[in-house]
Amino acid sequence: MASAQEFLTSLNRQTLFDLDGLVAVVTGGTSGLGLYIALTLLANGAKVYVVDISDKGLELVKPWTEAANGRLIGIKGDISMKEEAKRIVSEVAQNETYINVLFNNAGILVQGHQIPVGSKDVQDYVNALDTFETASFSKTFDVNTIGQYFMSVAFLPLLDAAKTHDAGKNFPRQIIFTASAAAHLKMSKALQPSTSGGSIPYMLSKAATAHLVKILAHEFVPLGIQVNGIAPGPFSTNMYAATNELGITPAVPWPGGPGYPFVLPSGRSGAASDVGSLAIMLVKNEFINGEIVMIDGGMLICSPATH
Repeated sequence: MASAQEFLTSLNRQTLFDLDGLVAVVTGGTSGLGLYIALTLLANGAKVYVVDISDKGLELVKPWTEAANGRLIGIKGDISMKEEAKRIVSEVAQNETYINVLFNNAGILVQGHQIPVGSKDVQDYVNALDTFETASFSKTFDVNTIGQYFMSVAFLPLLDAAKTHDAGKNFPRQIIFTASAAAHLKMSKALQPSTSGGSIPYMLSKAATAHLVKILAHEFVPLGIQVNGIAPGPFSTNMYAATNELGITPAVPWPGGPGYPFVLPSGRSGAASDVGSLAIMLVKNEFINGEIVMIDGGMLICSPATH
């Protein structure tokens, strides 16, 4: 039996949150929440691969790569395509025999609809809702949901390999999806503003992503691979405020302006440390599986929601 001192040591912050030996892949990891997650893992000893569709995004992370002595590696790829998911895995596998965690974070938000608040004119609804094209839904789902499914499947062998690696077996093998608080909202801009900006394709895709967490968590039980999700509300990214030259946006007071007047009990938008500390908790926790963790500043407790 461990001594009192040994047990206390097992619970201190250095032991609980040491990520030395952890290998992570973060899609959409060069900006916004993905960047915040990647940097938090990096700061605590992990090696991190960030995937982005744009050269500009990959250029943005070069200062972080240099600061971390090469432990942050950028890969260009379009996660919305099945064949790209396989190519991304093969590129990671050139350097790694395993990974511990895949963050399916990449996402897109298409333009929302604008129904005049309080209107009872049916034509206002037709005019607003008919602005969506078929491509608005298919493109959004391809990135936010379907592509994440294929990324999850493609990375299974590298995740499985961690269980026999001396360093890799110190962490639970896991896939973590970025869903959204918008997946739990009934409202769009028809009655009052929401974080989705009135984008029904976005709200539907994120609800599907949340359910995908539940499906894959169940399917992967025999493999011992955990699947969880996070559901962010308004975070300080370039969606709400300007970023600095390193891609970081400080938290801003809330309400965030005339376009986003919904209530946040936190009184501010989410910061890098908020999502970063949640990411560390999940990558180290072996007792959370099939869950969606809400991280919305208390938005849903003040909003009409699905639960």
